[in-house]
Amino acid sequence: MLPNARSTTISTVFATFIAFLLSATSALAATLTLSPSAASVGARYSYQFRVLLDGASTSAAWSLSAPLGTLSSNGLYTAPAAVSQVQTVTVTATAGGLRATGVITLQPVAVTVSPVTTTLVAGGTAQFRSTVRWTTSSGVTWSVQPALGTVDATGLYRAPASVSGNQTVTITARSTADPTRASTATVTVTPGVSVSVSPQTAAVNAGGSAQFTASVQGSGNTAVNWTVTPAFGTINSAGLYTAPANVTSQQVVTIQATSAADSTKKAAASLTVRPPVQLTVAPAQVSLNPGGTVQLAATVSNASNSGVTWTVSPAVGTVSSTGLYSAPASVPTTQTVTVTAASVQDVTKKSSSQVTLLAPAGTSSGPTIKTFRLKEQWSVPHPDQIVSFDVDVPVDPANAVLLNPAGVEVPYQYKDGKLYVRTHLPRSTVFYQYRIQPWPPTNTIGAPEGYLPNGTPVAFLPEEGGENTLPELSTHLRY
Repeated sequence: MLPNARSTTISTVFATFIAFLLSATSALAATLTLSPSAASVGARYSYQFRVLLDGASTSAAWSLSAPLGTLSSNGLYTAPAAVSQVQTVTVTATAGGLRATGVITLQPVAVTVSPVTTTLVAGGTAQFRSTVRWTTSSGVTWSVQPALGTVDATGLYRAPASVSGNQTVTITARSTADPTRASTATVTVTPGVSVSVSPQTAAVNAGGSAQFTASVQGSGNTAVNWTVTPAFGTINSAGLYTAPANVTSQQVVTIQATSAADSTKKAAASLTVRPPVQLTVAPAQVSLNPGGTVQLAATVSNASNSGVTWTVSPAVGTVSSTGLYSAPASVPTTQTVTVTAASVQDVTKKSSSQVTLLAPAGTSSGPTIKTFRLKEQWSVPHPDQIVSFDVDVPVDPANAVLLNPAGVEVPYQYKDGKLYVRTHLPRSTVFYQYRIQPWPPTNTIGAPEGYLPNGTPVAFLPEEGGENTLPELSTHLRY
């Protein structure tokens, strides 16, 4: 072979080899990729994939690894109508003998609520917000369980105005796109600060005091501020109310305790302030024979407790818890005892009746100094009544007895220049006479006077043809 011919052959072979190398290198460098290579979508979402050959868009054949959604001829992926759980599907593009893949993650609807937990006092409110992902609809429906308070369509929860103790409720936001997907939050409802006062009602008399107590719940600060309205009396920081010393008429005041922790929380009580307790006993004076009894009546006013305790001094005879005084069976000498009623509500308030115990007839002796006879005329039937006679010198029941016309000793009283006799006349017109022995030698008896409890006039007339030692007999009206 000629030298030139050999050189040409070598050159041709070398050029062919170089071309082959360049072609092989070019084929090895070509790449097919998807953009993006991975994506997450929710139900009904669409996602566009692009296929790139060495970075330049190109057409390709598309396929899915599973029948989860659809993939168009130009790489548009559409998720299925519902996604119940997280799943993945592979998207494959093939072009020029090359293949590229991408991964789609299918996400179910996700709902979140914030805040997750909160605490409210009774009557408070809390705004909840929902976030819904992986769906084209962000709507939710709100509910509360148990039905303690309310939640509106915007997620605003309102706690009930009052609760007896700590209560827990669950607030739920449920997706309208997929009602199986929901999220919850927890609310603790507390009673909050509450104040109570005891007692709720009370009563005191002038100068008296009443202790009130406040209980504060829902706060570590249990202090309260006390006030009294209107400003009638005073109340100290411990809740002790003191009534004014001078009370002329009944007053009602409001005692209020206000929480130091929350001045909007208050409680009140009603207090009645009365004038001083008043006590009277009737009859104020009475005379009894041995073994006799008298029912005494105690009247208590300006007191919530009308009870009284009875005592007798000196300890002669007995008095029951109802005020029935019983004279002893034997009374050697005429004497006076004091029967006293004391208020249970205010033991310093007392009232008494003077009971004269008459010794039997004959315990006093002496001539009859003064004798008088009267005719008593009544226009209506009448009960026991009192006749009084004026006397000009004192009469001492301990040393003088009063005898009726039959010579039987009868009870009488002497006070302030008058001698009082109780009598009952069964007929319309009778005559009677009394005599006192011994009688002071210079004493005279004045005009008598009498009355019926209902105010009926009583007439005392001289006995016709009889001895009249009582001038100026007159008619007397008690009321």
